[in-house]
Order: sequence, then C-alpha cells, then structure tokens
Amino acid sequence: MGLIRKTLMLSTAGVVSGSSKKQRVAKAQLKQVKEQTAIARQQLAMDQRDALTVTAVPMPGVPAAGWFPDQTVPGQLRYFDGQRWTDQTARVGS
Repeated sequence: MGLIRKTLMLSTAGVVSGSSKKQRVAKAQLKQVKEQTAIARQQLAMDQRDALTVTAVPMPGVPAAGWFPDQTVPGQLRYFDGQRWTDQTARVGS
C-alpha cells in the first residue's frame, strides 16, 4: 500500500479504501478460485463414494432371492436372500 493511499485512508476514517482496485480484483478472483476448488473437491469426493458403492449382481448359476424347499426339513421352505440362506422358514402351502 502506498504512503499517500495509507495517509488518505487514515485521514478520511476509512472512506478511502486501503487497497487498490487491482488488489480488490485479485482478491475477488482468488476467492472465486477457492470456491470453485471447494466445489470440485466435493464433487470428486461424491464421485469416489459412488464408485465404491457396490451393487449386488447375481452370480451365474446362483438362484435369485426367494423361497425354496428346505433340504433339511421335508415340507418346509427356507428363504434364500440371493447370497445366503436365512433363518426364515415357512411350511409348504402356507
């Protein structure tokens, strides 16, 4: 800041700005760049999170989720959730 500008700023109780127009423009541009960088970082974090989300895809030869005859108890059905057998059972015809 130049001596004349500083003197004017002090003598006019801040009516005259302490920074030049060039400095104010540079500061505004820097603020914009920081905001854009923050937005880009948030978008990247969301994209990375979405890339890690795994969707269950049925494997070939593995049945889809549903009720199947229980191999251990005749006349009973057991629920297969698409990945493993559950503890849920039902009688045939229920």
